[in-house]
Amino acid sequence: MGTYPYRINPHDLPRLRRQLISWLTDGRGYDFHLTQSKPGHDFPLGEDPAAWCRQLVDGEAYRLKNATLYHVSEKMTRFAQGAGQESGDGYVRPTPSMFPAPYGFMVFDVPIVEIVHRAPVEAILTVSPSGELDALEYNPGGTFVAPIVAVSWGLWSGLPHWPEWKAEGGVWFSFYIDRRVRIEDVGPTVRHIHLQSFAPLIPDKDSAVHFDAHLTAHPDQDLEWQEAAAEPAKYTFGWIRTVMTALQLMRQTRVVHTREQPIEPRQQRRALARAGMPTDPVRIVDARPVERRPHNPTSGQSGRKLQGTWYVNGFWRREHPNKKHPSGELIWIDAYYRGEGELMNPEKVKVWRS
Repeated sequence: MGTYPYRINPHDLPRLRRQLISWLTDGRGYDFHLTQSKPGHDFPLGEDPAAWCRQLVDGEAYRLKNATLYHVSEKMTRFAQGAGQESGDGYVRPTPSMFPAPYGFMVFDVPIVEIVHRAPVEAILTVSPSGELDALEYNPGGTFVAPIVAVSWGLWSGLPHWPEWKAEGGVWFSFYIDRRVRIEDVGPTVRHIHLQSFAPLIPDKDSAVHFDAHLTAHPDQDLEWQEAAAEPAKYTFGWIRTVMTALQLMRQTRVVHTREQPIEPRQQRRALARAGMPTDPVRIVDARPVERRPHNPTSGQSGRKLQGTWYVNGFWRREHPNKKHPSGELIWIDAYYRGEGELMNPEKVKVWRS
């Protein structure tokens, strides 16, 4: 896979949000989604593609306009990726209480996943004085690595296309790639057209997940879903699991620190206010340094003395139920060493954060 060479700074988020909303509402976002809807595309209940694309762009513009902005550090992103892999079945399921805001726009300092996309064949044609067509620039297509670096979400109480979810409700996710990787290897004319046609972040995938949905496969699920579970990075449910893990970890101030960065300069805040946009600070999310806890007792529960030191992976634990959390609060327990002496099975040591 590729190495993502760019960064999106926290102070860029208000501008990016405003550019995305402009792109969605001025017709370019609608044209983009309509172009992506090829013959045979699976629209809900056979709905007209044009109507569905209009609903997509209008819904996303609304979510972004009302979103709280979050910037997730590289350390925190790696932490969420690792802890998500340890979540297993029954953990990190979407529930309304897990979301710090009903609408959010979260940008990651590094990609949560990199996927391979096929680039379209493109040609910029000119007409010669003799009336013949000449290719000014030609892009043969091929593939490019698309880094998923941002996500928006919005809670809903039901979707008209899926009435069976109305009672449960759920959340809509939209994932984005960075436009810069899309135009790295194209000619200047094609690059100029892409700069005019795309927002700085390009929509990649959308997904609706009902509350309490499993983010892992079950034996009774079909083969295609189980194959997706084997390689979650290729499928949106794996991306959602990373996002949900980050949100769950944000609730634990012992392991995660969130601070607010006001929108600067003042002129930008005023411009946002005049445009009817939120001027709330950007929330910057980072993982705290690991607390170096002393080794656990050198004897096991049976009283037998442990021979050597054993590495215990970080894991999720559900606390006892209480009024605030009737099913018990889900917390992350950092990795630790148990015993003393020589480290046993060092090849099994995993380090999600430092």
